[in-house]
Amino acid sequence: MKTPHHLTLSLRFRAPALPELVDVVLSAWAAAGWPAPTGWTTKHARKVTPGGERPAALRVGTKRAPATEARFECSDGVRCIFYPDETAPQPDTWVVEVRLGDDALTADTVAEHTRRLAKLCRLLLPDERLVGGSSRRKGGGGPENNLLPDVPLASCQTQIVITDTSTVAASYEDPSAFWRSWTVERRGEVALCTRGLDAVSGLDLVLAIRDGQWEMARAAKPGGCSLYSPNPSDEERSAFIDSEPTLRMVGYLRDEATVELACAITDDTHVSGWEIMQMFSLVEAKEDDEGRPVKHVRVAFLDEEVARRERRPLLDGGIQVFYYDAGGALVPITD
Repeated sequence: MKTPHHLTLSLRFRAPALPELVDVVLSAWAAAGWPAPTGWTTKHARKVTPGGERPAALRVGTKRAPATEARFECSDGVRCIFYPDETAPQPDTWVVEVRLGDDALTADTVAEHTRRLAKLCRLLLPDERLVGGSSRRKGGGGPENNLLPDVPLASCQTQIVITDTSTVAASYEDPSAFWRSWTVERRGEVALCTRGLDAVSGLDLVLAIRDGQWEMARAAKPGGCSLYSPNPSDEERSAFIDSEPTLRMVGYLRDEATVELACAITDDTHVSGWEIMQMFSLVEAKEDDEGRPVKHVRVAFLDEEVARRERRPLLDGGIQVFYYDAGGALVPITD
């Protein structure tokens, strides 16, 4: 079983000084069941403070100038880093990153650590200083083999997101599709969103989030969906091609170097995700399996409503979308 080799949680806070934020995080850290810090470093004191004792520059009420960057490590390879967010439009914004590497992640611990990260977020959620965040996995196959699209606020490696209603509304034509794809806990307008927390391998994660990821892709605003050329492993292939085709090859238009496909969906089913990814591969490769040049890939729908419902990941992937009007003429959709 392939497991991730990195797992990171990045949280954003607004606080006037770092010692105050360290207090908040450490209280939730212990309650979430993480091991106690075994050593600290700060930006201006690189020497490790042993035994988990917090440096004076990280204590509330210190007479020293408060530290502006810090980190601590735990005995099992877990690290927590504090630093200012220089990209944030608001002042006094901080990033807190929890990082787990190979030494902390095994088949027996991946899901446990992921759930513990979610518990840390849950404990911090009532605090008004927490304003956003997300998690990310690296390694383990599945999403990293380009089996799913990335969507606004959530790459296909993301299991935890902290966001707010206005940010989601700004990113999605149908924000409800985003909220349906997660387990959601709220603090007013701010929400903790989690999914696939029990996933161990990358394939586990794909199976847990696949339907929601494609629902969000269809609901995103223009330009919000990112596709990739799929590269499933042998183990993942049967899970990647998980449904019957919804598209029929019409032909190759030599004069236009165009591959044309037809979709006869008229109900509430969807174009299969694996078909969209394979069409995107044609767009990227610029030639088909027979070596013929491909300038365009075109999908023609029988029904305008279905075409508009399905259009976003297709258009964002450079795939042309048409539908047949009542007179039988092909009409393009470009927005």
